[in-house]
Amino acid sequence: MASSVSKVELISAVQAHPELWDVAHPLHGDHIRKVKAWEDISAAITPGWEELRNAEKKEITKILQRRWKSLRDRVRRDLTDKDKAARSGAPAPTKRPHVYHTNLLFLRQNMQSHTRP
Repeated sequence: MASSVSKVELISAVQAHPELWDVAHPLHGDHIRKVKAWEDISAAITPGWEELRNAEKKEITKILQRRWKSLRDRVRRDLTDKDKAARSGAPAPTKRPHVYHTNLLFLRQNMQSHTRP
């Protein structure tokens, strides 16, 4: 079930819930609200969500959270590599950006304001 969910759908769904990714959001520290947001995301993008058992719902939510973390970490690495190259005066990295890099650029400001110098 979770494998049928597109990554673009996942990115869009998470983007609609800034409490999950924006550390300046007032609900960012609210664990209960975050759990509810992940349940909402899972229900919105998983076909047949209502017919699933609770254990299956939890597993799908965990898979989606893992996918999100992987996507987020990849864009963080891309941005960090780009920043390091710019500071050192070295030429820009020759590796291509991640396929979903442009979809994840909404994270840029949040990540750059919390990176280490």
